[in-house]
Amino acid sequence: MSGTFFGFNTALRGLFAQQKAINTTAHNIANANTPGFTRQQAIMETTAPFPLPSLNRPGGAGQLGTGVDVAEIRRIRDLFLDKQIRAELQSLGRYEEEWKTMGQVETIFMEPGDTGLSKIFDDFWQAWSELSKNAENSPIRTSLKELSVTLADNLNHLARQLDTVYNDLNQVAAIRVSEINAITNKIASLNGQIEAIQAAGDQPNDLRDQRDALLDDLAKIIDYSYEETNTGSINIQINVLDNSVSPPSEQAVNLVDGNIVNLLSFSDDPAIKGDEKLQLTVAGPPDVVYQVVVKNGQMKGLENTRQNVNKYREDLNTLVSTLADEINKLHQTGYSLGATAPSGINFFEYDATDPALTISLNSAIASDVSMIAASSTPGSDNKGDGEIALQIYQLSRTALDGLGKSTIGNYYKNFISSIGVTANAAKTNEFNQQALVDQLNGRKESVSGVSIDEEMANMMMFQRSYEAAAKIITTLDEMIQTVLGLKR
Repeated sequence: MSGTFFGFNTALRGLFAQQKAINTTAHNIANANTPGFTRQQAIMETTAPFPLPSLNRPGGAGQLGTGVDVAEIRRIRDLFLDKQIRAELQSLGRYEEEWKTMGQVETIFMEPGDTGLSKIFDDFWQAWSELSKNAENSPIRTSLKELSVTLADNLNHLARQLDTVYNDLNQVAAIRVSEINAITNKIASLNGQIEAIQAAGDQPNDLRDQRDALLDDLAKIIDYSYEETNTGSINIQINVLDNSVSPPSEQAVNLVDGNIVNLLSFSDDPAIKGDEKLQLTVAGPPDVVYQVVVKNGQMKGLENTRQNVNKYREDLNTLVSTLADEINKLHQTGYSLGATAPSGINFFEYDATDPALTISLNSAIASDVSMIAASSTPGSDNKGDGEIALQIYQLSRTALDGLGKSTIGNYYKNFISSIGVTANAAKTNEFNQQALVDQLNGRKESVSGVSIDEEMANMMMFQRSYEAAAKIITTLDEMIQTVLGLKR
């Protein structure tokens, strides 16, 4: 038979349980606007009934309930949705990086527009056309010289700007690698704390929230896979290229293993474009260095845009060297004003290692416009026939082998079109991906977010339960007073 104070203990457990539930509600409301916070719930369960089945159990039928206890403070989270969001965040990070850079590249070329290279090319060819009609005309020669300088300066400027974008991308990549190392160090530290708390039988909900937020941040930077161990820690893996086998193959290597972190590094040689490598060093001894295979995230976006910018740079060099070579070839056979022999000089000069960055008007022509070899025959009375100028002008309409059987104008238009298409695709991808991530975050918020209305309703429910448990204690006290009063 249960004792006199049996009901007191049952009611007391009710008080404690409702108090814990109200405290959980208070924690939820306090963190309603905390980024990454997951709504928590006090999970109640009945305590063991009295008496327990045994041979010497007290007499009487049935078991009496002994009350309630809070078995767990649980995070309300959809793990499948978490994985889905992180997969989409990787794509979002990649598209964001691609659109940001391609937007910069589009701005550099300023096409179509009155200040773009297309307009300068048109003016440049028109100047050769005018010179073909008035080969001896000094103002026309001066105009051609100025336009040639402008063309060369613009090509130099474009090359420098593309180089700046490329170098900036490498710097951003190095910063992202530092961010990855900082995040993985924090995750490893949290792993250790979470393992210790779970081993003690508690639920480290807030630490798990912090770790989930870091996993989200990491997903935006680089693709990875992860799994939670029985001890509560998260192991993170990334793909690397194993060069110890032939042919080299991909394998997954731990980036974070419990509270151990393998660090990433980014190596780039400014002299060798396109040779940048993301490497993972697994601590030894001996240390093993792997080349990381990046498939998504901002790091992939940076890799893609570096390749794009590098290709644009090479295409610009091809355009410049072909333009200069074709004009020089004709110009060398032409006659300057008053000359009795072909000039044999180049119109443009450049360094073959980097034509776009180094192209310039021949210094002899820049200082003396009469050195422009516009005629195919020696000048008579200091005049020329303008034949070479005409042939150079006609280059604007000639399909050139160096440009893949394309004219200079069409080659440049295709070049600009390629930039525009890539930039537009990046913008569209980023927009659509952002919409998808927003939608998934909305679903996540509906599951894990704090609803003030719901918390207030819960608070009132727990409050009433607490009041009811207190009322039971009061009633039991009155009952005991009645019993004690029988002796008077």
